[in-house]
Amino acid sequence: MLVNRSNLSLNGVPLYSLIFEGASGSVGNITFSQRNGKTVAGRKRGPGTTPPTEKQIAVRERFKMASQQALLVLVDPARKAFYEAKKTRNGTGAYALALRDIYLSISVS
Repeated sequence: MLVNRSNLSLNGVPLYSLIFEGASGSVGNITFSQRNGKTVAGRKRGPGTTPPTEKQIAVRERFKMASQQALLVLVDPARKAFYEAKKTRNGTGAYALALRDIYLSISVS
């Protein structure tokens, strides 16, 4: 990093903490993630060089099927109302709850 983070502060709180605290994801070539409750910045990873394993492909297919079926839940008013009623305090929505239920119900062959 080009700037010494320790010298930048706002009311005694490091500016770096205010901006990036809790951040995750990528911006340009930098990826932010959480490690032991702290935000860590690192170089963005490139695409994988090895082909996916059979198990990885199976998980992807299972998730794809669950995702398609979960979208159908949102179209059906009765099923959508069921999942809307199950929403949690942490903000998990109807789609995510339906996706989880459907994904767990699909048998792995």
